[in-house]
Amino acid sequence: MKSEERQKLIMDLLAEQKFLRTSEIIERLPSSPATIRRDLVMMEQEGLIRKARGKVFLLAPNRVPDFDLRGLLYDEEKSAIGRAAATLVKEGDSIIIDSGTTALALASQLRHYKRLSVVTNSIPAAYVFNGTDVTTFVCGGMVHDMALVDHDALAYFAARRVGKAFLGATGVRGIEGLTVSSSYQYAVKRRMIESAEEAYVLIDSSKFNLRGVSMFVDFADLTGLVTSRPITNPRLLERLDKLNLKILYADPPTSV
Repeated sequence: MKSEERQKLIMDLLAEQKFLRTSEIIERLPSSPATIRRDLVMMEQEGLIRKARGKVFLLAPNRVPDFDLRGLLYDEEKSAIGRAAATLVKEGDSIIIDSGTTALALASQLRHYKRLSVVTNSIPAAYVFNGTDVTTFVCGGMVHDMALVDHDALAYFAARRVGKAFLGATGVRGIEGLTVSSSYQYAVKRRMIESAEEAYVLIDSSKFNLRGVSMFVDFADLTGLVTSRPITNPRLLERLDKLNLKILYADPPTSV
């Protein structure tokens, strides 16, 4: 059986279900495990599938993966970003935590705080703080991708003022700014930034290869970026340096 035929069979199997375990795919195809694993690597590189924790997910073209899948992808990297971002939060702070899986990683790092006020539109983040000493305020709105959005959310954040906002993003647009794919999220993120004295975006390394649809913030409007690996785009680094934008690395580059 040719590689193209095997990959077509894999796509057909995944089209029937939300995901399959790698072991299940190997059991269903008449080829060696090593051959099938090579096919899966090629398919992931081509953007057809994503692999996470022994599971294989089919990716719909031009569509952001759903919340559950995003939570599995780059999870260790996101946890490291959450730990790094938590160093920016002090007892007594009032902060906004955006929806999204990387921002959720920050929420998980703040559960032990005793004097912290959090305003969020993230249903999972609100759940993380349930039963803790963190004072948590949740906006109203329509539920979309585990977040509260729409006019009620905008009005809620417009009436709030906090010290710091921590946001997620879909991708990076060159040296200009950060993007989001959801039209629902666009306006809410803009309002969050306007409601905070300082604004930070938490972004894993994969986002530098994604463009998103709408740019919701220019780098000039941010206080800083929290990411996991050194930024390699020299033009972007030059612009961030000119803006005096704070860059916090979860895994700082080794000194040479």
